[in-house]
Amino acid sequence: MKKRVKLIGIIILSSFLFLIAAAVVLPYLISLDNYKGIAEETLEKALQRDCSIGKLRITILPTIGAKLEDFVISNPPGFSETPLISLQTLKIKIKIIPLLFGKKVISGTLYHPEIFIEKDPRGRSNIPYMEKTSTSDRKGTLKSGKVKTDESKALQGISLTKASIKEGKFIYLDRTMAPARRTEIERIDLDLKDLSLEKKILYKLSLQWSPGAVTLEGWAGPLGKTIDIKNIPLEGQIRADFPKLDGLMQQLTGEKESTMQGALKADLDFKGNTSSALTAQGEILLKNLTVGEKEARTIEDLDIVLRPEIDISGGAERLQLNATLLLDKTPFKINGLFRDLQRKPVGKLTLSSQEGVDLEELGPKFPALHQMAKLKGQLDLTGDLIVPAQGTPLFSLEANSSRIDITLAEQKKATEKEPEPKAQKEEPAAKKQSAKKSSFDAEAKVTVKKGTFQGTDFQNFLLTAEMKGGEVRITRFTCAAFEGTMEGNGTFNMGQEPSPFRMKTKVTGVDANALLSSFTSAKGMLKGKFNGDITLGGAGFSLDTLKKNLTGTGTVQIMNGELSWLNLIGRIVQALGGKGWGKDKTTFEDLTSVFTIKNGRVSIPDLNISQEDVYIKLFGDIGLDATVKMDGEAHLPQSVTGDLSGKGWRFFADDKGRLTIPFSLKGDINDPKVGISTRLIEQGVKGLLDEFLKKKTDK
Repeated sequence: MKKRVKLIGIIILSSFLFLIAAAVVLPYLISLDNYKGIAEETLEKALQRDCSIGKLRITILPTIGAKLEDFVISNPPGFSETPLISLQTLKIKIKIIPLLFGKKVISGTLYHPEIFIEKDPRGRSNIPYMEKTSTSDRKGTLKSGKVKTDESKALQGISLTKASIKEGKFIYLDRTMAPARRTEIERIDLDLKDLSLEKKILYKLSLQWSPGAVTLEGWAGPLGKTIDIKNIPLEGQIRADFPKLDGLMQQLTGEKESTMQGALKADLDFKGNTSSALTAQGEILLKNLTVGEKEARTIEDLDIVLRPEIDISGGAERLQLNATLLLDKTPFKINGLFRDLQRKPVGKLTLSSQEGVDLEELGPKFPALHQMAKLKGQLDLTGDLIVPAQGTPLFSLEANSSRIDITLAEQKKATEKEPEPKAQKEEPAAKKQSAKKSSFDAEAKVTVKKGTFQGTDFQNFLLTAEMKGGEVRITRFTCAAFEGTMEGNGTFNMGQEPSPFRMKTKVTGVDANALLSSFTSAKGMLKGKFNGDITLGGAGFSLDTLKKNLTGTGTVQIMNGELSWLNLIGRIVQALGGKGWGKDKTTFEDLTSVFTIKNGRVSIPDLNISQEDVYIKLFGDIGLDATVKMDGEAHLPQSVTGDLSGKGWRFFADDKGRLTIPFSLKGDINDPKVGISTRLIEQGVKGLLDEFLKKKTDK
């Protein structure tokens, strides 16, 4: 008995050892390489591409399986030598024990697959043409996105426990551009677990490349006996982390450098099904967002937080969006409803500030604006983005404030001359930028009840504007300021730096001193009530920039005023050898003029000043750098000229008995040199001789 048991044990042990030896040796004795040619030929015929397989092997223990190595699908002629698809290893395993009971428990892994998608200069793709084949002979039917698995014996009892991709790579090369644009995801990892009809399928996809990483994980299913492809339940999370936003933008745009910097993080949860309904919520963070070149930032170190709640229903026919947006500490509420997402979206999105915008706090985050003016106050914003069924989308913005204080900013003298060479170099780029058309139109209305501008009070400010094709047109602006009113219209282009503009303004009853003090350093130099029509154009809004490129025309009338900085009448009399005039300023009842601004100078062809029986006429130009070069003619009564008539000037008296004195103004406008204009004297003498000869001829 003992010998029999011992013999049976030896037989069982020998059989077990034999099976182990067979499992180890058979994969090398039984090779599938003889079938490589058939497999390659079949793939080449289906894909219309050259294909090659390195090795084919089978395994028995601990699982039955197969192993494929060095699989390559080549690119077609005319494309790069990089293969369309290359695969280092494919392993497929089937568990033995479940197979004995009719269950197919399978797992598979792809190691180091690489996919290379390319467009040639003519726009052709390297993706092979897949010929459509008839499905009439298949057991599983595909009608309205449904597959009946109970009619397919091949799907019965299948359980794919795990399917993985390890260290994959994706490359996209677009050679339609010059230079060619290359986008590369250096590492792709995918894990699928519990791939069956009865269980939820777990998935995790990880994408990693130089700018950052994206992870997608969750579950889908169960698929059920009838798979409805259009209605598979799913749930998951999307996480993104891009520490260097400029690197991401370079990958997306193909540009070598990006003017956008910062960090991007996203964490979103979603739930629904593959088509008819989906909800998502989470947070998207842009940290330290900076946009623009170093010397001309439009945005700098701005934190943006978006917390969306998205509801897609009706088979992507309807999208409901509710979100909170934070610009630094400033909250906004976003609500939107869109329809027909798969064809042409139609709907409306509303943006509103919850607590108002603190301009003083948020202003430094927008340097281009902050360098032009310092703003202080609270601004309430409401905006609507309307996407119509036909035509261009329209963004409508309305802003209201009870009070805003505005102070223009001067550039530092140390940097005053530095931007000029760079501006000349960047001019072609600026023109190119302005040529870009906006993808939507816009309109805006801004109202401010009261405030200050350069320390001067204003009230009832109203501005309406519209933008089409990137060009901004101010249809109307009006306000009560400087003890009078100002109204007008204009245009400007924000797509260029500095921004070109053109403004037309009508001024009524404005305090001339307050107006000049706000825009220039000429405080207290000119007083009176100012009326006029002015048209100005230029590029940029800083005072230093305007001095270089401002252009314009206008008419001016100032009533009951004074030139506080200059005793013009006394200086003229002194230039002729008289004692002068006791007053230290020039008063007038009326001052009228027309002017033209160009090349940094204000040309004045006809400036007239009158006060009782005093009349002064000037022509010449005044520089925006505060230099003056003018000639004039003063008609002065004896009460002003004193004893000048006794010194030979009586020959220059007009028909009212006033001395006609030609003079000139030159030098710094704050303290000009007043002299006698020899050119005007010559003209005056010639006029007198002509008149004398005419009288002789008439006699």
